[in-house]
Amino acid sequence: EPLLHSAAQRWGARVALAGGSLDLRGGAWGAFVEGDCLELSQALDNLIDNAIVHGGPAVVLAAARAPGAVRISVTDSGRLAGPTQSRRAVAGPAAGLRKRLSGRGRHGHGLAIVRRIAAAHGGRFALSRSAAGCSATIELPLAVTASAGGAEEPDTSGASEHRARRGRAAIV
Repeated sequence: EPLLHSAAQRWGARVALAGGSLDLRGGAWGAFVEGDCLELSQALDNLIDNAIVHGGPAVVLAAARAPGAVRISVTDSGRLAGPTQSRRAVAGPAAGLRKRLSGRGRHGHGLAIVRRIAAAHGGRFALSRSAAGCSATIELPLAVTASAGGAEEPDTSGASEHRARRGRAAIV
């Protein structure tokens, strides 16, 4: 089963219990990556859990194609301080976000794991925050196959999905 669909099924009830919603948006239909399916699922789980606990209530799980890559993002609707609150109150969440991203502080182990998993799969992890919420993005290279001429090309055919722990994983 594709990674994003599986994650949405695992987390849908938890988001609903927290009074929120989980929306799945796919713009990367048929995209595959090479990797450890359990680790990639763990990375998604960490990002969704973070969005529920520290962001919410609306969580969007999305995938989009980029040249030679796929971008998977988990975006929440945010809990930033409103305009009537002090700058110090706003700095608190930002400081906490930096600690979580670096793996320092009480929260952060999950984001440090996400960063490690993305790097281990030849990708990268980015986190951004705005008044609209927080967006965590993992960019991973598309799986490649040998073309008739022997050159490697991104595989978007979806021809063979391996359910093994290490193999080809469908994104959406």
